[in-house]
Amino acid sequence: MAKTKRQRFQAGHTQGLDVVLVLIVCTLIACAGVGYVWQKEQIVQLGKKTKRLEIRIDELKHREETLRRDGARLSTSRELEAQLRRMNLGLTPPKPDQIIRLPDGAPPDNLLKAPLFSANP
Repeated sequence: MAKTKRQRFQAGHTQGLDVVLVLIVCTLIACAGVGYVWQKEQIVQLGKKTKRLEIRIDELKHREETLRRDGARLSTSRELEAQLRRMNLGLTPPKPDQIIRLPDGAPPDNLLKAPLFSANP
């Protein structure tokens, strides 16, 4: 039996739809695959960056601890006196009349008007 024009058109039309559907599904699967691979690559890159930053944090913590120890050692009175002797600045301990003891709270009014440094040593 011979097919009419209409039957042939409908058969070709459904085949064309099937091809389009297959292409759309294949495109979606390909896009999903590319997206998956890209996402995995991003995870790897972020993992490497995180590791580098963790190593840098550990280095900075070690450096901070070293600087704290050095600062504590250098700020002892013995070390400060040794530095003063090496620098030969001619500094001496203050005389008793140069020492001002402040009570807790606000300083007295006459202290605010007194000069902090005198021209004569």
